Amino acid sequence: MQYPNESYDRLEKIRQLKEAGVIPYANSYPLKQDISDLKSESWKVKELENILANGVTWDFKIAGRILSAKSHGKLMFAKLLDHSGEIQICFMKDLLQFHTGKE
Repeated sequence: MQYPNESYDRLEKIRQLKEAGVIPYANSYPLKQDISDLKSESWKVKELENILANGVTWDFKIAGRILSAKSHGKLMFAKLLDHSGEIQICFMKDLLQFHTGKE
């Protein structure tokens, strides 16, 4: 069966994620918070100068579907959706640490 290039690209990305130890289509994500719960505490998230000066002082886990992602050099913005709502997140290359859950 002949697949378009997009299908091959997606299959390759899935293979790379699996090799990195990431489960691309996990059935559950234990101890996660809903996006609506996080948005009720959004005043914490908007203190960017405080975060950059002192670091993050709270932890949270969210999971959902990435609706869109846009890269701007060392910044990347993404919209994440779960059953409770949608949130925009920002990744800063200089501050980002990637954890797959494995050593």
